[in-house]
Amino acid sequence: MPLIDAVRQEVLAPSRRRHWPQTYFAVAATSLATLLLELTLTRVFSVIYFYHFAFLAISIALFGLGAGGVLSYLIVDYRGSLYNKVGLLATLNAVAIVLCLWFLLERTGNMQATELTLAYFASAIPFILSGAILSLVIADTIQCVNRVYFFDLMGAAAGCAVLIPLLNTLGGPNTILVAAVLFAVSSAIWFHLAGSTKGRVGAVIVGLLLVALIACNAKLFLIDVRYAKSQPIGHEEFVQWNSFSRVGLKQEGSIKSIVIDADAATGVANFDFDHLSRKDRFDLAYQGPGFPYLLRPGAKTLVIGPGGGWDIARALAAASKDVVGVEINPIIADEIMRKRFPQYSNRLYFRPEVNILVDDGRSFIRRSHDRYNVIQATLVDTWASTAAGAFALSENNLYTTNAFTDYLNHLTDDGILAFTRWGFVPPRESLRVVSLAAAALRQIGQQQPSRNIIVVREDLQKLTKWGAQDTILISRQPFTQTDIDRIRNAVRIA
Repeated sequence: MPLIDAVRQEVLAPSRRRHWPQTYFAVAATSLATLLLELTLTRVFSVIYFYHFAFLAISIALFGLGAGGVLSYLIVDYRGSLYNKVGLLATLNAVAIVLCLWFLLERTGNMQATELTLAYFASAIPFILSGAILSLVIADTIQCVNRVYFFDLMGAAAGCAVLIPLLNTLGGPNTILVAAVLFAVSSAIWFHLAGSTKGRVGAVIVGLLLVALIACNAKLFLIDVRYAKSQPIGHEEFVQWNSFSRVGLKQEGSIKSIVIDADAATGVANFDFDHLSRKDRFDLAYQGPGFPYLLRPGAKTLVIGPGGGWDIARALAAASKDVVGVEINPIIADEIMRKRFPQYSNRLYFRPEVNILVDDGRSFIRRSHDRYNVIQATLVDTWASTAAGAFALSENNLYTTNAFTDYLNHLTDDGILAFTRWGFVPPRESLRVVSLAAAALRQIGQQQPSRNIIVVREDLQKLTKWGAQDTILISRQPFTQTDIDRIRNAVRIA
């Protein structure tokens, strides 16, 4: 029997017409939960896998909703009230979301075909059930489908609107659990429309249990990311999510490390700048990112993406009295470095010479009227699944010709722009920086940009497990022979 014919008589029943507001609300809740689940999965996938896998969630949602529409044709022929069936599907979905989330977070994050296939189909289950619910309800309300579809879109819009506040407040896993609560709420409404007291009570109990689970999970991390990029995350002293990152604080060797999306890391610099030893001063200066301060000691400095404060520390070690740091991530700048754990950096961000702002580096530069002796960005990228993220949907706007022109225009006449990138063989990231710098230098009138650029490769395997880093120094004016001799001498000493 066709789906619309199977439910036509129920649509015309007078008793049903009294419940349109509840129907609209339940449809909106279902749509809200579905969009919330889909969007949050992009963040979870960005952490578990790499940022480019985040958009797998869109494919999963489309596949699941389509498969749910097919499933609805099988469900409608079973005996019982249509809304009883829909209520049962919504309750099952509330439970399925919890189980699928637990299954997904317990995987190793391995990107082999088998693991990805399991993750794909497990993540699709809630969308299949949601697709079946919406298909059945829209077919049942075909005479008022315009209004039902309006509330469906309103719910989807609400899901987009509440995503960022929920991620900032509850984090990724708990935001997905909120979607499960919404399915339980819609289930109670469907059972109410079907006149099933037992079903309604059961749905309310499921919803309350899920709320309790969210409260417990916020403190105990019962359902949380265990593995990422095929590696166990290990113990983290602090974890917090926002709309574009998951930030953790952990001990790595002798230092505290801030880890973004379980991959990119920045150590927390811990120095006593009132009693800085000669060895510490040497270590800070005679590494690639410290070279601009050998050429311009005491520089008025702008650091883009200071993270745990190492570039701030290098500037202070070189006697800088005016250091501005622009950090895009408020969890790093505010929660870790200033509010919760300032002692780990010896209160670096509270020093009178340091001014830390939470802002996008490129936007800050465009608005600023100040000029700096040194502008520095060391390994600054966001690997998150956002349109502004590095290599995600568009190129990172820190690394464009216009951006480099802005940087150069905010330098003093003898100022230096310093970028540090990973040193690959053959070079990739550093080659791009050099080409961008050359194009920007030509735009400001330097017709021989090779005289304005110095590239230094540093083998970090001498110090850490990491490989090489390339530091690219770019000057508004050609480097003097004295500058070149200082860098050569520093390379020999380092």
